[in-house]
Amino acid sequence: MNLNDMIHSAIDKFVLAKTCYIGNGTGNLLRYKNRIYIVTCQHIADDILKVKDFEVILQGNIKLKKDKLGDVISTTSKMDISLIEIFDSKLKIDCYRIDNFEFIEDFTKADFSRTNFFLLGYPDSLSFKSDKGKNLLHMSYMTLLSKNKPSTKDFLFVDYNRSVESNRIIDTDLNYNLPHPGGMSGSFLFQVKVFEAKQNEIWTPPIVKIIGIQQSFDRIGNWIKCSNIKYLKELL
Repeated sequence: MNLNDMIHSAIDKFVLAKTCYIGNGTGNLLRYKNRIYIVTCQHIADDILKVKDFEVILQGNIKLKKDKLGDVISTTSKMDISLIEIFDSKLKIDCYRIDNFEFIEDFTKADFSRTNFFLLGYPDSLSFKSDKGKNLLHMSYMTLLSKNKPSTKDFLFVDYNRSVESNRIIDTDLNYNLPHPGGMSGSFLFQVKVFEAKQNEIWTPPIVKIIGIQQSFDRIGNWIKCSNIKYLKELL
C-alpha cells in the first residue's frame, strides 16, 4: 500500500467511527459540553420529521428511536445545516470534538494549495434491504477543488466525476465509477493537507480538519457543493 492509500485508509477508519445513517442521509456525531449531537443537512432533518417511525443507525448497528432525539435546530435553508441532540445517558460512542473543526471565515481567501478533500457517507445505491433490515455500505472519497465551479465565501465545490477513467480503488490499479451521491448529504468535508517535512524527519499522519458539510451534487458540472461549517457555531 502506498503512502496516499495508507493516509486514506487511516482517515476512513477515523471518520467512519463517528458517522451515522439518519433518514435518507448521513449524520456526524459531535460531543460538545458533555452533550451529544447529530450534525446533518437541514433537508435531511426536515425529511425525518415527516416520518412517524425512523431509526438512526450508529456504528456497531446501534439503533436510536425517535424518542431518543431532541428537537431539530437549523440554520437558514440556504446553508442547510441542522443539529439534533441525542438523549441517552448510557450511550458510549465515538464523537468529534470542537477541536476537530476549522472554522474558515471566507473560503475564497483560504489557502487550499497542496490540499486534498475527503468525504465519507452512505450512498443510497450501495445500501440494500434484507430480512434483517437495511444493510448499509459506506463510501469514502478523496478529491480536489472543482475546476468547473469556483468557490464562494460560504460554499466550497469539489470534484465528483463519475467517469470511470478518473477514479481508482484504494490499494489497486482498478478504476471504477463513483455511485450517485444521493444519501451522502450531511457528510462532513475534511481538509487534508499534503504532508511536507525536512529530510530525515519522522513522518507523522496529516492533520485533518472539518471545514464543510455536503449538501448537493451537480451531475453536469461533476461537483459536490459543501456549506461552510462555521455556521454550525450558531446552533451550539
